[in-house]
Amino acid sequence: MKTTTIKLNKGTYLSVPVPTNTIFCKNLTGIGATHIELNIAQRNSIIVEPNVPVIIDKTKGRKDVLGIFEGVTKVQIKKYLRSSTEYKKLVTTPESLPKIIAVFEEMEVDYLNTYFMFIDECDKLTKDVNYRKSILLSLEYFFKFKYKAFVSATALIPSDPRFKENGFSLRSVIPTFDIKRDLNVITTNHSLSTLNKVLKSSKADKVFIFLNSISGIASIIKSLKIDKLSSVFTSKDGRKEFYEKTNGVNPNHVLDIVDNPKFSKFNFLTSRYFSAVDIKLNESVDIVMISDIDSFQHSMIDPSTDVLQIIGRLRNKKLVNSITFICKIPKRINYVSELSMEEAFTFGTKLRDFLKTAYISTQNYEIKSFIEQFIEINGDRAFFNDDFTPNNFMMDNFRLENKVKSMYSSTEKLINAIKGASIRETDIKYFNVEHIEESYDLFSLDIKLISARKPFKDRYEELITIMETIQKLKKKRGESDYKIDNLEESESMIIRYYKEMYEIYLNEGVEKLRKIGKKQKAIKDYFALYYENTHLKNVPLISELYKKFEVGKEYNQSELLDAFMAIYQKYDPEGKRETKTIERLYNIRSFKKRVDSIEVRMIELEKAKFEISK
Repeated sequence: MKTTTIKLNKGTYLSVPVPTNTIFCKNLTGIGATHIELNIAQRNSIIVEPNVPVIIDKTKGRKDVLGIFEGVTKVQIKKYLRSSTEYKKLVTTPESLPKIIAVFEEMEVDYLNTYFMFIDECDKLTKDVNYRKSILLSLEYFFKFKYKAFVSATALIPSDPRFKENGFSLRSVIPTFDIKRDLNVITTNHSLSTLNKVLKSSKADKVFIFLNSISGIASIIKSLKIDKLSSVFTSKDGRKEFYEKTNGVNPNHVLDIVDNPKFSKFNFLTSRYFSAVDIKLNESVDIVMISDIDSFQHSMIDPSTDVLQIIGRLRNKKLVNSITFICKIPKRINYVSELSMEEAFTFGTKLRDFLKTAYISTQNYEIKSFIEQFIEINGDRAFFNDDFTPNNFMMDNFRLENKVKSMYSSTEKLINAIKGASIRETDIKYFNVEHIEESYDLFSLDIKLISARKPFKDRYEELITIMETIQKLKKKRGESDYKIDNLEESESMIIRYYKEMYEIYLNEGVEKLRKIGKKQKAIKDYFALYYENTHLKNVPLISELYKKFEVGKEYNQSELLDAFMAIYQKYDPEGKRETKTIERLYNIRSFKKRVDSIEVRMIELEKAKFEISK
């Protein structure tokens, strides 16, 4: 593909509209390509943006530009197209583009020859297609337009042959000045401790923390106890997930639109806000990015695209105090080599050809239906579309995903990738990298991530590990140079949330905890019986039961439960008629016995669990 370079001087912006049939590599954020298309270009335009917040940001308060997304009707689009605005500017999501096309056709507008189709943040088509198939909807129309362009600061060159067939060329903006930004890269074995350290040292008015994990964000806020200092910005689905699936976390705001008055000291943003959205503030800020897939699934950040885009969200560079990238190299990461990738693509092609032949050759509609369902579920994973055409963007996504994974296979590879990030086919680097490697004694961590989402049973072993760690630290404190500042705080946190479990652990050990089970209620019930039974209110219950039922005696299970609960529920009306209730006071043996030729369930009371005066 032919490449043309455009020189850009410091303090200047692009001065002419993006030309047609180009992949326009801005290489820098905020240099005015979209601004020109919206405000200067004397042509009708359809500007495709990856998500709604960007559209709202670019169209807010304007009548000469129409934002189109879910909820905007065809009637509103028609009204705008009939308005006196000389050059129509339609800013849309990929999913709403068919609605615009339908209106054009109803109004008999020659849109293919009279509108410029401008796909902004075009790299998102490659990056997001694996979980958002609808992002490719714009391509169903894109190549039919006479005037069109792909645009991004981090443009990825697609392998789709239609770009070559349509005579596309590459336009690359080359700055004539130093563009390097100072970037602190901290590789760590415990991202939460590193983040806590970074936040405590921040002197900025506001901190923007980019992490693509709702449950991770909630867990961080809960662990660091920063609810009242935090706001969360995510998608509508992410907002719903936050409220439905997180417990005990109450930040100031959880929003799906960036709103300056709703910013807090600490602002968490998911990948929806990694690109395109402009954050304009007159206060000092720190930028923090977190990549830790061991703790936060889907949080991996691409050093070659995401880092540049994220930094570009904060428009006033002078007010950015610091930029920090916290990375935890995963314990294990599997990625596909370039050779194996090509073999996968070859297999996909063979599978596609086989299914296509089978589909065309059979007249059995049930078989056709089966093939259609198979393709709908698995076709894109084998890199082809429902109509048996190659899905080049899925191939590009697969290449990119595995390239990024390979960067995270070691600290050295990751740091080299960040240091090597540069403008394509130049030696112009993006970052001055200062690398700090932090290693925490994982047996002596002062902060442990408290999951805001995991059920108690899934946190059980993790909590035991923390309790063991606290006790080991207490023994080691005078024996080691390793210092931990918040040991007492960690212990108080455990006592605050898991008092019963911790006291049982301290008194009876891990094996007893495991014997009780992983249900929080079982632990609390055990604690109430074993550790609160010294209160006078419990003594009469235990005393009466021990007088009534003899150790070593065998009882009919049903009869025993009836008699046992008749006494038990006088003291605890909520008590359940089940053998577990008996087990709170006795060690028991359950067995079956034939009585008058009928098999009967029996219980032997082997041992009383309490020593109590009778």
